[in-house]
Amino acid sequence: MSAWAPRRVAVLALSASVVLAACSRPAPGEPQDRPPSPQAQVMPAPLAPAQVADSGKIEVDRLIDAGPPAVPLRVNDDLFDAPLAKDPPTHALELVFRQGEPPPLAKGPDVNGAGLDAARRKTEVRAKVDLSPTRMRLAFEGMGTVLPADLEIRARHDRLGHVAVTPGKYRSLPLGTLRAFFAERRYDVAPIDRTEVVPRGEGPRRLGMRTRRVEIGARSSKVVIDLAHVADAGESGLLLCRFFMDLASVAPRVPVCALDEIPVFAEYRWTSRGSFTVEGVAYARRTDVTSAQMLVPPAGAVRTDELFARDKSGRMLSPPELRAMRHGDPTSMAELELTNPSTTLGVVWIDGVAAGWVGPGAQLSLFGLAPGKYQVAWRSVLGDAMTSQEAVVVPGRAQLGGGADAGK
Repeated sequence: MSAWAPRRVAVLALSASVVLAACSRPAPGEPQDRPPSPQAQVMPAPLAPAQVADSGKIEVDRLIDAGPPAVPLRVNDDLFDAPLAKDPPTHALELVFRQGEPPPLAKGPDVNGAGLDAARRKTEVRAKVDLSPTRMRLAFEGMGTVLPADLEIRARHDRLGHVAVTPGKYRSLPLGTLRAFFAERRYDVAPIDRTEVVPRGEGPRRLGMRTRRVEIGARSSKVVIDLAHVADAGESGLLLCRFFMDLASVAPRVPVCALDEIPVFAEYRWTSRGSFTVEGVAYARRTDVTSAQMLVPPAGAVRTDELFARDKSGRMLSPPELRAMRHGDPTSMAELELTNPSTTLGVVWIDGVAAGWVGPGAQLSLFGLAPGKYQVAWRSVLGDAMTSQEAVVVPGRAQLGGGADAGK
């Protein structure tokens, strides 16, 4: 495998020039104390109409988002929302986010398989999604994401973009922001690029439902989306479709979703290398979610530029959880010092399990490992940059891109 390399981001598109004006540059007052991400560009590429190949069995008048355009979100928008007079039914999905090429799990007589499996489950990136005809609420679970555990991503049908929410606070994520936010904890806006939508006919059955497959092609990636037919879904799947497309910086008005369809699978195949999947693993129709719980933003939330502390690194496993990955004396613990000299955030994988993340130019100390030799690798959050595994002796040091030192 090649060494760590910055990602190329090309992003995709259909919208009017007003969308470009709204989301291509930071709003006044936007914090500028961080260096720009490699993903960011000063001016997005011009928006161009998406080319839709053979529309297959989906009639154009059944495609969602073909009506009057929603208003693009701006960073400094003061948003207000109000509950509906009658609560509509909600469609709930549980999603799992997975690397396309994760490092293999370690094997050997000193490896504790049960402890390794428990650590892998804890750091798996999961999210619960509630979808109504006009609102979406996505809440992450587990310790596998680089975002705070109490953060939610919300969206509404009359606005383009997303809203990130932490208790009592919210911040708008304009179009093109979601990828950098999800993968690097940043608010950079990526450019919009030309795209093509190609129907691929019937997809595999997922969650016991028939699906229709579409492929979105652009310069930086190909995105395959499976859409399940749900009889009474109406436009409930629209906002999750927008989420899947914005994660690849694809403009949300690309005609992908139809009425009574909910996306249950997305695979991102990056042009540079690697892949990333989002898969629905559970579905339910709920009547216990009120429209007041789905407000965007929540009632009483205050707009802010700082949703969470600007931590430079974070651990995903506690010292006892790290120690449980190996057999032996549980009181014998050692430290691995990690350094990231690159310009992008990296997730460190130890023996095939994500153990922590380190921001650009930052360091992280992982205490709690049993003394011994481990396999260490780095991955970007979206799997589009990676290093090969290297053997590292703990106690010791390792840095993104190589340069491990045994002993301290």
